Amino acid sequence: MFSQWAPSDDLSTILQADGVRIIHHDLTEIPLGDLKANRAYHIWDGTEDQGHEFREAVWAPAWRKQLVYGGIGGLLFFRRVGAEDLGQFNELRRTVKTWGEFRRRVSPRILAKVSDDDTAAIPDSDPFAKHDPVSDYWPFPNSEQLDFLPDDVIELGEVTDTGEGDRLDLPLANEAEIVRRLRCHGYDVERDDTLVTAAADY
Repeated sequence: MFSQWAPSDDLSTILQADGVRIIHHDLTEIPLGDLKANRAYHIWDGTEDQGHEFREAVWAPAWRKQLVYGGIGGLLFFRRVGAEDLGQFNELRRTVKTWGEFRRRVSPRILAKVSDDDTAAIPDSDPFAKHDPVSDYWPFPNSEQLDFLPDDVIELGEVTDTGEGDRLDLPLANEAEIVRRLRCHGYDVERDDTLVTAAADY
């Protein structure tokens, strides 16, 4: 059993009388592979508050340490879950037929970002077009990578002011050193040009 809350002595005694032995582990001992799988498939039987605490204390720190990158001019980094969300979003914008289909299939994280009073009023049966109100959501990955990359990685690139915010450009020539530094910080780093291209194809 993986839980922040250890079973009480009374509960353990009762269960042992029925031949049930609980081996308790703290949440931090959950294998990383299981946490990765849990991003897509999970069963939660605790309270809403306990679920929130689990996602913030265990699940979120794990996926925030998982990065993918690709070579698009220079190097572009994403949190893996963010790249997967954006890749799916970009594909759905081109292929779904109705707003109902879009709402059912898009990541809840993306849906929350594109939802406002205008989109909420659109019936599920309405046709969905690529340039509908979701076009107001405009990700800027060159800027967003500044939010999570360590300073000693940022210093290997060039930060410029676009007039609408800073952007980071990382040269391909520094790939090996950038990856080395990220792994020293405990990041799980993987090059995936296909995923990064899909995520950046807005």
